[in-house]
Formats: sequence, C-alpha cells, structure tokens
Amino acid sequence: MTGLLYVNEGNAQYFSDTTYYKEPVAPPKVILKLDLLSFFDTYSNLLIDVEYRVKPTLYLQHGIGIVTGFNDYDFDEDEFINNPVGFKFRNEVRFYLDFARKSQKGFYLAPELLYGYVFGDEEQVLGINCDEGCDFFRLMDFKAVRQEAAVHFKIGNQRIYRETFTLDYFLGLGYKYKWFDVSGLDLNLSEVVRREDLHPESDFRYSVTIGFKIGLVLK
Repeated sequence: MTGLLYVNEGNAQYFSDTTYYKEPVAPPKVILKLDLLSFFDTYSNLLIDVEYRVKPTLYLQHGIGIVTGFNDYDFDEDEFINNPVGFKFRNEVRFYLDFARKSQKGFYLAPELLYGYVFGDEEQVLGINCDEGCDFFRLMDFKAVRQEAAVHFKIGNQRIYRETFTLDYFLGLGYKYKWFDVSGLDLNLSEVVRREDLHPESDFRYSVTIGFKIGLVLK
C-alpha cells in the first residue's frame, strides 16, 4: 500500500491510496420500464419493457404491450375499431456510446422490430351489388383485424438518477407494413359488398416512433 505523509506545524497526517478511492460502478444489468406515450398510441396499450446487459455498451430490450381500449382510433386509416383487443411486441438491440451509473446518462443507437395485432368491432354503411353502381346500401356490423410489422432505427438517451431510476426517451424513423381483414358479415350469397368499403389497401408506408419511458434499475 502506498500513500502520502503530510506534515504541518508538527502535525503529521497520512493519506493512503484508498482514502479517496471509490470502487467503479458497473453499468446496470437489468432495467424494468413503462412507456408513458404508449397510452396515446394508435390503439392505446400498456407497454412494459425489460432491458438487460449483454456487454457494457450492448443491451437487448424486449417489450409487450396489451391494448387497453383507452384510444380506439386508427390515425393512419382515419377510422375507429370498437372494443379493440390485441397486443404489440417490440424488440431492439441497443448500442450505447457510454453507459454507467456514474455517468448518469447513455446515448444510444437502436434498430427495432415491431409487430402489432388488434381486432374489434366495426360498423359501416356498405354498398350492396356494386359491380356497376350499388343497388342499395346497408348498415353492417362485422369483425375487423388490423396487423402491422415495422422496422425502426432509433436514437435516444437514457438517464439514471440515484443509481435506481431511469428516464429513457427516443425518436426513430422506419418503414412499416399494415394489412387488414374482416369476418362475420351478415350477407346472403347473392349479395356482393364493395371490398374497398370494408378496409383500406394493405401496403408499405413510412413510420415514425417516439417514446418516453420511466424505469427501475433491478440490478
């Protein structure tokens, strides 16, 4: 052990190397998080994430969201699904530029894969026998299914407070594919419903994702 001997007016004081030494604090191993903005997502959901360390600057995060029914409006398609039920899965790989409890923050880049499935009730006025114009129109109830798959590339920052709590916020851009299906239509065999009235075309589109999460460092 080495140290420093300090003498002042006949008083001697010895400081060892460990007097001001603090053991380095490793990056957190596991963080449990809640995404607050998921409540305002298309088909509001309660999203819980678990992030865990693979290497000091490499983390994996897995999340599952359960559709709550708080918001039943589809912003993309400008329509409602009544009593929606479903889920979302989000998985990502995070590459931190620097991350440790002592630094209080960690900027990261993260590719993300997302899958969502929602079904519920719809009510629409549909045209019948619409080969050339429609013979008549009818208000119909049916089951609607919405599915989406997306890939995002995100940049974000996660801050740690008192080595226990975290704030995680990010912005991402990407591409997604949405597809739709219906069932339970009350139709006679002779009736033909104009398909485009039931749901929009399945297609690729640009996608933006934002998030604000609060977390608890488990270990």
